Amino acid sequence: MKTSKKVLLIEDDQDDQWFFKEALSKINKVCLFGSAKNGKEALEQLDECEILPDIIFSDINMPVMGGVECFMKILKNPRIKNIPMVFLTNDMSNIENILQLGSCAFINKPSDEKTLRLKIEQAIQQEFYISPFSTNSCFNSSYNGLALEQTVQRPKRLNTNI
Repeated sequence: MKTSKKVLLIEDDQDDQWFFKEALSKINKVCLFGSAKNGKEALEQLDECEILPDIIFSDINMPVMGGVECFMKILKNPRIKNIPMVFLTNDMSNIENILQLGSCAFINKPSDEKTLRLKIEQAIQQEFYISPFSTNSCFNSSYNGLALEQTVQRPKRLNTNI
């Protein structure tokens, strides 16, 4: 039985990394699996490890490889494609496009630690599952209490704004 969830953080800004880690440290049964400064570094870590994280939190805009490009590479890798990925952002203009790609959820980066901690807890406590209707084998979110959005054009995954 798992006693704690393992979290991978992909974030290039040191202050945002510290802020996230501080909030994460106050959540029970959660541990930091690792952190990376960009998507390329995160993919290298994932390729090298035997045990995988339970969930990935990623910034969107980073040098070398951004969060969206990293997410697309994760989806193509059978070993890691089932790890839920939650995007952290201050720029809500890209969210619709990211959700269309099949992202599990996103968090609009709050400015206070308590709110960030609560949003991280919500994301970690969600039940993510693979949808048989998903065109990219990504995740659906089934968490009562969070706002869910769904695209009606064709069967796709539910998208969650945490």
